[in-house]
Amino acid sequence: MIAVTCFVGPIVTQKFGKRVALAEQEAPYDPSTAPHRILMPIANAESARAVSELAFLLHKKESHESVYPLFVAMDGPNADEAVAAGEKILAHVVVRAIASGIPVTPVTRVDMTVPAGVLKALRDLRVSLVVTGWNGTTSARRSTFGRILDPIVQEARQMVLINRIVHPVATIERVILVAPPMIERQSGFDEVIQVVKTLAYQLGARLLVTGVHETVERCRVAVERGRERVTATYEPITSWKKSAGFVTSIATKDDHVFLLSARVGRLAWQPDLDRMPGRFVTALPNSNISVLYPPIERWTSDRGDDIDEREYLERYIIPPHIVFDLDGVALGPAIRRLLAEEFVGKPHTIDSIATELEKTGREEPVALLADVVLVHGHFPGISEPMVFFGVNHSGFQIPQCDKPPRVMIVLLDPIDQPPERHLEILATVARFVKRPGVVPLLLESRSYEDFVSRLKLLEFEGRV
Repeated sequence: MIAVTCFVGPIVTQKFGKRVALAEQEAPYDPSTAPHRILMPIANAESARAVSELAFLLHKKESHESVYPLFVAMDGPNADEAVAAGEKILAHVVVRAIASGIPVTPVTRVDMTVPAGVLKALRDLRVSLVVTGWNGTTSARRSTFGRILDPIVQEARQMVLINRIVHPVATIERVILVAPPMIERQSGFDEVIQVVKTLAYQLGARLLVTGVHETVERCRVAVERGRERVTATYEPITSWKKSAGFVTSIATKDDHVFLLSARVGRLAWQPDLDRMPGRFVTALPNSNISVLYPPIERWTSDRGDDIDEREYLERYIIPPHIVFDLDGVALGPAIRRLLAEEFVGKPHTIDSIATELEKTGREEPVALLADVVLVHGHFPGISEPMVFFGVNHSGFQIPQCDKPPRVMIVLLDPIDQPPERHLEILATVARFVKRPGVVPLLLESRSYEDFVSRLKLLEFEGRV
């Protein structure tokens, strides 16, 4: 028997071992199997303590993985001095981590920009969660967090947690979770719920979940899953527009507000999400505010969720809805030009829609990209969604934009359109224009046929 096994064993192992190795190599990447590694980008000593306190609470007790405090110095003549100053800041974080019994590996990087250094560290260290601080201000009118944090949020594929901390996290008595519509349909939903639940559990704090009814119910299921138990209450609201008012009316200095958000172009994204962090910071100066973005699955195509390119072209990008010669035309007249062919013989309809859109464009434009602005709304007499594209090479003069955008997108929806459907189309439009090459094509093309032929050529070459 021993002789047989000694002879047959190596043969069987070699044969089936190759199959197992090949299957593992070809299997899609599963982020749940990735190491639980937390990266803490730190800019100064003031934010280091608050950020590290939060990160240590989120570190899994059974995990042997390190927490990675990171300091990025700008490349230049004073880079060495900046690195030395950063090492002093990181030293304090290391001491606190060791005192808490948490493995820690400090990291310093030198790069052309801070976002570039952080994003490279994410890839190199295979990080699963980014925890960083925010002072509650932005560097531009249309920015969410500022020129440092915005690129990290939008380009990172990992879970990102942005925090404005004004009180020690250990003093928190209640965690308020604000969940936007359709966040439950995004990949990574269970992971972000687990992060918030873990924090409440570690602090012994109560958890309050609010949002529209369907989303709150899905949050309830996710919260009640697992071994950790927290005292949770659920407060559904009739409309998402009421969420900010509801939260600001009940939050106190002993509360920690967690806003679940979504990156531009993802299913749950809507323009209001980009403005809510600033609103909460202004309305709740004495409360801790955190904004949590779900991870993006690595095998998910950058082309977006469930987009059929041909269907998109046929349904939304049609000849009468694209105008390439709006140079020098003001915002209001430009909108009227876009609507003219669709609403021939209906001057009152054009005037009504254009007046409302012009007001929205001046007061609440949505900057999808530096060169692209979106105005949208629900209107009576519209039976199905309509998307219009206008190109002004000299730029549209819009006060709320940092520079005149050269591409304007107008989205019209029926007055009775369900919010979920409106958000789906909004996200689809955002994903489309964010694809590499699409905006340059709009600016270079002179006709609908020219644009479509160029777009199909880029698709064929795999560049879009």
